[in-house]
Amino acid sequence: MQTDIYIIQPGDTLTSIADKFQITLHDLTFLNDISGSEPLVVGQSILFPHRRMPVVSLAYFQLNRLDDLARTLKQIGQSITYGALFQLPVTTDGVFIIPQVQIQWYVALLYSFHILPLLVITNLGPERFDPDLAKAVIRDETLRVQTIQNLVRILSHYGFAGVNIDFENVAAADRDLFTDFIKTIKLVLGSAGYLVTLTVPPKNSDTSDQTQDAYDYKALGNWADLVFIMTYDWGYMGGPPMAVAPLNEIQKVLSYALSKIPSFKIIQGIPLYGYDWPIPFTQGVLAKTVTLIEVYHIAQRFGAQINYDPLAQSPYFNYTDETGQEHVVWFEDTRSVRAKYAGARNLDLGGVGFWSGQNNPYGFQQNWITLNEIFQIKKN
Repeated sequence: MQTDIYIIQPGDTLTSIADKFQITLHDLTFLNDISGSEPLVVGQSILFPHRRMPVVSLAYFQLNRLDDLARTLKQIGQSITYGALFQLPVTTDGVFIIPQVQIQWYVALLYSFHILPLLVITNLGPERFDPDLAKAVIRDETLRVQTIQNLVRILSHYGFAGVNIDFENVAAADRDLFTDFIKTIKLVLGSAGYLVTLTVPPKNSDTSDQTQDAYDYKALGNWADLVFIMTYDWGYMGGPPMAVAPLNEIQKVLSYALSKIPSFKIIQGIPLYGYDWPIPFTQGVLAKTVTLIEVYHIAQRFGAQINYDPLAQSPYFNYTDETGQEHVVWFEDTRSVRAKYAGARNLDLGGVGFWSGQNNPYGFQQNWITLNEIFQIKKN
């Protein structure tokens, strides 16, 4: 019998665990050689028969290179529930900037793979996610209403199933305004049958970081249908080298999120990319984004050995290029994504999601095999 490991959480009983994994109490106690009345210890590991947990998945796709997306979906389309098309930025007058692409073709392509298309709206300016742009839209009630009316027209015109709101770097002072903005979107779009999903930065307390204070997990989780938590970029392009998505940090974020948001609404973000930093780190020198296929070409080219950090549950390697410059590369592999999926399963999250800056390659083949070994992806 193939088995999986479950870690006892506060409030768990053998009966609740048996119900959760749809097995009999007899089978659970027999498999673990314990009695049905035996007390459990938080953190204790027990076995249960392997089953694929049903979850949703959400993948961000870029609104460029339709041919690349078509090739990717032929490979992974069966593993995606929601396809979030990135992105339509809003302007200070509540109008969305429509890119010079055939959006309807992207929407039709997603539907052809039974993927529900979501429109990603952002406060992305010319150089960054702009807090002033967000403030302009959410602080004025008339402009807020106009923005949402424009959004509804776009969703209807192109046939989207819903929206993903990715407003980043919102100022802490605008916390209540942002929550009210999401509430209004949900009331308007929800009544029209649209799905409302939200992207938020990772945090492990309500006052952990000024750049995250605007995101009231509890209030936002109350209004959004799904909350995609960006559990990545601890190691980021402009920062010092470290694991992009260290499991020990992710666990803190998800523990906090579960205290505020119903588990079935939480989507754990998975980064399908890596970063290559020149070392020693110099402030202002950016890391290069690398694909999860390219990393092995780099390692092979320079004869690097891949190491694995047991705390972060992340792979990395060092190399020296032709000019004598030293580098370190942190990325994701089968081991690291499996660890993340195991955590999502044990916490009974609603799903997992993916970010890639390009449509093809989109991650790596072993990721999708591993995903479908652990989860049963819901399709609509």
